[in-house]
Amino acid sequence: RAAAPTARAAAPRRQQQKWMSGDAAEAAIEMGKWTKYSYGAIAFCGCLTTYVGIIEYQHLMHPHEDHTPEYSHLKIRAKPYPWACPDCNLFESACWRACKDAAN
Repeated sequence: RAAAPTARAAAPRRQQQKWMSGDAAEAAIEMGKWTKYSYGAIAFCGCLTTYVGIIEYQHLMHPHEDHTPEYSHLKIRAKPYPWACPDCNLFESACWRACKDAAN
């Protein structure tokens, strides 16, 4: 029994390597396949973006009417605003236009 550990120590140690499945040729085939999938996905996204852009452009060119109902709680003011048009909110462009037209 004493000779067994000596024999193991004398044997050359194999370097452990972690091998991936397949070889370089298989890896090249898989890479080519996924490259084609990626190009297809890019083409699909481009087509979808173009389609959505066309639909949104057509929607933008369609005339719109303002269908906002006149709710009683929208224009409650405790005191006037401190700018030139005291009844208009800061970013309410239609009110600002009407106020400026009324002033001229």
